[in-house]
Amino acid sequence: MNDYDEILQARVARLEAGEPLTTAGADLPEETAVALNLAAELQNLTLPEPEETAVRHHRAAAIRAAQQQFAAAKPVPAPASPGWYAAFTAWLRGHRGFAAGAVAFAAVLLVLFAFASGWLDRGSRPGPTVLEADEANPAQADEGDSGSTFFDQLFGNDDEVAESAGAENPAEVADLPAASEDENEANAAATAEAASSMFVPFLSAPLQIGPQTAVLGDLQGVVSVQTPDGSWQQVSSLSSVAAGSRVRIGTLSKASLTFFDGSVAKLGPDSELSIDTLNALPAEQGFRTVVLTQWRGDSSHEVAFRNDGGSRYEVQSPSGTGVARGTVFQVSVLPDLT
Repeated sequence: MNDYDEILQARVARLEAGEPLTTAGADLPEETAVALNLAAELQNLTLPEPEETAVRHHRAAAIRAAQQQFAAAKPVPAPASPGWYAAFTAWLRGHRGFAAGAVAFAAVLLVLFAFASGWLDRGSRPGPTVLEADEANPAQADEGDSGSTFFDQLFGNDDEVAESAGAENPAEVADLPAASEDENEANAAATAEAASSMFVPFLSAPLQIGPQTAVLGDLQGVVSVQTPDGSWQQVSSLSSVAAGSRVRIGTLSKASLTFFDGSVAKLGPDSELSIDTLNALPAEQGFRTVVLTQWRGDSSHEVAFRNDGGSRYEVQSPSGTGVARGTVFQVSVLPDLT
């Protein structure tokens, strides 16, 4: 507050005390005198007093309008439900345990009925095999069907072949020596093995896991392994690689090499890595020796910790070598092989 404000406040107090404006505003600057005149006019201004009767009428009218509006708004009636449905739902709410048991019993009956009628395994059953007889010679077709199985009709009957051969060359059949029991068993085993080889699909060799191998997994995209003849073969499932192998990762692809001691090498997109030396023995079996060469791309390595002086895990590049005994590190080989 400045001096002018203090002077104005003092003169206003004198006006409120009943001093006339002429004496209270004497010797004041022009701006302060104008403010003092405004304060004197406001002090002399008569404010209108509200009429109590009019206020009561306005309040009563507002209350009547609110009551009429509330009475005009009718609530939306709830949809009427049948009496039996309401009674049934009320009974279910009071007997929820019985209702749950009834639903479970109905579900079990439905499953049993489906099994009994064959609905569940109808789609998995093979269709019936239909054998059509030769229309040109129906008599021979009937003779061939009687007493013979589908396998004999498809591949021929050994007895019929032997009989036909004996009928053509009876002298040769007479000169053949009788086969021993051991020879018959060997022939039967060979026949069974040949028959089974026609129907059993080829099974891949089991995954070889050991200190001299690493498991190539986490395959995403195009992952190839170089074969001993120098060609590249694409890998689509878990496989084992050994020393001398070379792994190539395509664009937008990745894979990982898991060694026998628990160390993991993760190969990024557009990378290529070869396994030079591999003998990843666990700590309780001996020293670990893993030597890799990264030719391009990025890779990250999580090396199992070793507290011995003979184990090593090396990642070489065209420009240098990194050695780790138990840590996490990354290797990046730029296009200029650095």
